[in-house]
Order: sequence, then C-alpha cells, then structure tokens
Amino acid sequence: MKVQFHHNELRPLIKEGYDKVYDAMSRLMAPEELIFAKWEAGFGGILQWTLPKEYEWRSFSQGDNYDKQAVVNEFMRIKGLGLQKLGSNERLKQAVYSIPSEGSIYYTITPDGKYHVMLTAWGYSFPTQSPITDITWVLPAGSQDTTARFIENGNPMVNLPIKIHRKVVVLNHTLDENGEKYFGKLVPGDELLIEVPSHNKMLTLKVVPGQLVYTFDLTIAQQPYHHTPTIPTPTIPTVPQSPDNEPEEIFVDRTVKIQLVGCDGKPIGNRAVNIMQRGNAGVGKLTDASGCIYLGNDDLAAGSTLKIQIKDAAQQPQYSDFEMVVEDKEDDYVIVYHEKRRSWWWLYLLLILVAIALAYVVIALAANTPIHF
Repeated sequence: MKVQFHHNELRPLIKEGYDKVYDAMSRLMAPEELIFAKWEAGFGGILQWTLPKEYEWRSFSQGDNYDKQAVVNEFMRIKGLGLQKLGSNERLKQAVYSIPSEGSIYYTITPDGKYHVMLTAWGYSFPTQSPITDITWVLPAGSQDTTARFIENGNPMVNLPIKIHRKVVVLNHTLDENGEKYFGKLVPGDELLIEVPSHNKMLTLKVVPGQLVYTFDLTIAQQPYHHTPTIPTPTIPTVPQSPDNEPEEIFVDRTVKIQLVGCDGKPIGNRAVNIMQRGNAGVGKLTDASGCIYLGNDDLAAGSTLKIQIKDAAQQPQYSDFEMVVEDKEDDYVIVYHEKRRSWWWLYLLLILVAIALAYVVIALAANTPIHF
C-alpha cells in the first residue's frame, strides 16, 4: 500500500536529512521498533510512504474501540523502546515521531494475533497545524472493563484456546488459570464474535451497561447411548492426470484500489469522482462508504498520468484535483486530501471598492465639493 500526499500539503520537521535519519534509525533500532514507513518521491511532487504488501493495513481513524485500544498500547510501548536509542537530541526525537494527524497511523494484525503499527508522513505536519506527537485518542465515555469467563460442568476452563474474529483477521487467545479472558474497556453496544474450536461453538459477547463479566457455560448435556453401525466408506479410484489434462491457466484482470481520505484519515465516502487519463473525457466513479474506487484494465493506461477529480457537491467539502501514476506492481493506494480553501476574492474586491468610495466621500466633504457617483 502507498499513502500519498501532495508536497504542498506538508511541512517538514526534520532538518538533518530525511533519508539520513531513516538510515540511522534502521541501524539503531530492532526491526519491531522501526515503525516508520519507507519514504520515496512520487510523480509530480507527490510524497509517498510504502507499507509492506504482505499485510492488509487499516487507518487508525477507521478502527473500532477494540482495535484502537490495542493500537494505542502497542504504539506507546514501541515508542518507549525507540526513544531510548535515539540519543539526546530531543528536538529530533520529537520530530521523527511527529505526524500530521492520527489518520497517518496505520495498523495490521499479524497471523499470530499481534498488532503491528506503522507511521506514514512521519517527520511532517500540516502547514497550518501543530504536529501530533502522541496518540490523543481516549476511550469513549461509558467504557467499562469487559471479561469473558468460560465454565464446563461448573469448573473454569483453564487454558482453553479461543479465537476472536475481527474484520480482517482472527486473533488467537488462551484463557488464563481462572478460565477468563480480559478484553480491555469496551462501550455498551460493542460486540465480539468468539469461536471455541474445541467445542465447535461460535458465541457473541455483547456489552451491556454495568456488566463486567460475561459467563459462557459450555457444558455438554449427556445424550442416551445409541449404537450406530459403521458403514464402510467407498473407495473412489483416482485417475492419474496426464499432461494433456493439466488445468488451463485462467487470466485474472488487474484491479487497482484507490482510497480517498481526508486529512483526519476518515474516508471521503459516497462522492462522485471523475478519472481522467491522456486527455480523455474521463470515467465516472462513485466512492463507496470506505472512500474507495476500483479501477480495472479498461480504466487504466499503464504508465500515464491519472487525474482524480472529486466533483463539487452542495453542502459538501471541496477538494483539489490529484494527479498520480499507477505503478506496475502496486495495486493499493491511499490519497490524503485537504479541503479546498474557498476563494473570497469577490469579498476582498467589494471591500476595496467600499474603501475607495468612502475615501472619495471624505475628500469631497473636506473640500466642500459636490459628490458624484
């Protein structure tokens, strides 16, 4: 995934040389502490940061309470480790962990269930705003501790493996010596989908006000014994596959996903978009609720400039056009937009004309001259 900004939208905070600082941190920090996405210059003054392809990344702004809580804890842990290795230059230490907004924080959940955090646009801020140096997100009002407890035949199910189904991955957990799993603080109405593989059970924990512990009884009721005769499984002969029977290769069209988000990281959803390449009239698209548009082979001309125009809409924020080039081996992009600064030239002109008229009146009155317009 590539996260892109126009260079005019960002103000650099690092004075020592961006690549030089990144290389130094790469040598000083352990791989898990290097949460800084790799920077590279893009087409036409675009600044872009690349996130590893092997994971599916989500913006912190788009996470739910469960994920945000885990991301904050992981970010603060990793930042604490990294700061210890960056020497005594406090200004530089603050600069490298500075980002324009919390929308520049991305996270993924690795197959082993660990949260992995990375920063894009690190070492930059928006020109008219102070940089973010820590995640300021706090738990919503009404949050409460949430614990699940599992019992069987009245006894706690110690060390029971469970799975928590999230939007993108499944988290593997094990109950403690009390048969419990603490999920942190959640808000009434939040839901967790819990799978118990050993019992082939899928359970839903829904947080309700005032309830801190949720007990699931997995006791299996004893059934009367019935003898079931064993029926032999018929053997199906396998047919050896000859070279002539090799599966035919299927060609899959390329699909490029481009997500449009505001400077706060929130998606620009349900907006009409015009995609133009090589001077053509453009292809109309509509962003979905997550701010995404999808381009197929028919929409793309490889290697040429792609102009994305978010059409103006009444009572909706307006955005400037964005130009980019779709790379051969990258199919996932995030474009960060600032709202277009509205032009008030007509108001300034009116004020100037009024000022001139008033000056003319004052001069005429002082000279006792009739006033003519």
